[in-house]
Amino acid sequence: MTQGPIACWGCFPATRIDIPALAAMASEIFPSAWTETSLHVEAQREEGRIWLARSEDAEAASLAGFVVVRRVADELHVQALGVRGPLRRHGVGGALMTESLAWARAEGLKVAHLEYRSSNNA
Repeated sequence: MTQGPIACWGCFPATRIDIPALAAMASEIFPSAWTETSLHVEAQREEGRIWLARSEDAEAASLAGFVVVRRVADELHVQALGVRGPLRRHGVGGALMTESLAWARAEGLKVAHLEYRSSNNA
């Protein structure tokens, strides 16, 4: 894997084919929160989206992070935002949020909500 900050992250919508790899990554980041079944359910919601991020560097092309968002009335709710430990603080979360907020604007959503636990040190 490339050392140091990676400048360019490619974000793309998750498909059914991506769910097993996403579930494996999610279990690393949130050990008890997201199962393969729960991710399949989220991926099928018309009012929601899941985006994945990977480096555009061919040497580091594995999944780096994900975001699960849902439209509730005219608001965007961020259900989960996770980045693999060694890739935190390298712009992955920002790229995923940029993608999510662009979708929210295109959908006419007015407000975005992201809650986090005070114990979250990431």
